[in-house]
Amino acid sequence: MVYNHCITLITLSILLTVVVFSFHHHTHIAIAFKATPPPTSKQPPSNESKINTPTTNDYVFVRKWGSQGTGDGQIVIPIGVAIDSSGNVYVVDNGNNRIQKFDSNGKFITKWGSSGTGEGQFKNPWGITIDSSDNVYVADSDNNRIQKFDSNGNFITKWGSFGPGDAQFQMPKDIAVDSSGNVYVIDIYRIQKFTSNGIFITKFGSRGSDDGQFNIPWGIAVDSSDNVYVADTGNNRTQKFDSNGKFITKWGAQGTEDVYDVYDPIGIAAGSSDNMYVTELGTSNSWVQKFDSNGKFITKFGSSDLKPYGIAVNQKTGNVYTTDRENSHVQVFAPSNSTSK
Repeated sequence: MVYNHCITLITLSILLTVVVFSFHHHTHIAIAFKATPPPTSKQPPSNESKINTPTTNDYVFVRKWGSQGTGDGQIVIPIGVAIDSSGNVYVVDNGNNRIQKFDSNGKFITKWGSSGTGEGQFKNPWGITIDSSDNVYVADSDNNRIQKFDSNGNFITKWGSFGPGDAQFQMPKDIAVDSSGNVYVIDIYRIQKFTSNGIFITKFGSRGSDDGQFNIPWGIAVDSSDNVYVADTGNNRTQKFDSNGKFITKWGAQGTEDVYDVYDPIGIAAGSSDNMYVTELGTSNSWVQKFDSNGKFITKFGSSDLKPYGIAVNQKTGNVYTTDRENSHVQVFAPSNSTSK
């Protein structure tokens, strides 16, 4: 079993360290994902004439910002992205172990974080989410904890430690909040649910390919009804659960004829009408795909130079923000009929 999953990880081309430990005669693995992002399963064609050309007429490219570096507004491996109630954009600057905050047009506002284990410091930060009060939650992956901040980056609280127990983590990845402020965290092959202050509520999921099981999940999102959606990366599918972890449905590579195949889904975000936006790494073109809440395909869009990873949707404008892990910038797409671009 361990060798099979190592093969899956190699397929995703993620540099990792595997730590093997035993609990009650069962072997568990802790995966330390490094900052180097996985390339796509199939390399996209090199075609400079198509850069920033939308692949459909439903969404159009609006703008991008960022470049590789350590200065304000520069990013090294952008991963997670989130949007607050004012439309400000928060980006996990993974390679610089910090969070950067921009306005909706990409103007730099502030930053916080550095490499370390102290409060407000990070080691390989990954997912990010924002609650209705604009508090910011960050999955501080290699520190095996969640950190909570206000919208200006002031530290509020933290929780978690390394291990397989309740409220412990094995390199947490993505994170999402529901309408009550409860926090959902992807923790290796399971999802853990907490209150907004880190009190453990429940957990669901295990390693595998059956309904409710996961194979290296990477993205998580919550809709307006508090249903939970998980990008089950290694199983090439998205799974939907209620807020208590009860399986509802799934879609992806083994879905119906109404669903486009999804290869290596990574990021997922909820938009208006609870439509779901999914980024994927494993196609010759790296699309953003849009589905309804039951997995029916609606549209797809992107550009030939887009290497999408994290994704967030502005609920007011409908604009879609993706982090581009290879080009160190954020790209913005707008609905073609939008007046707010």
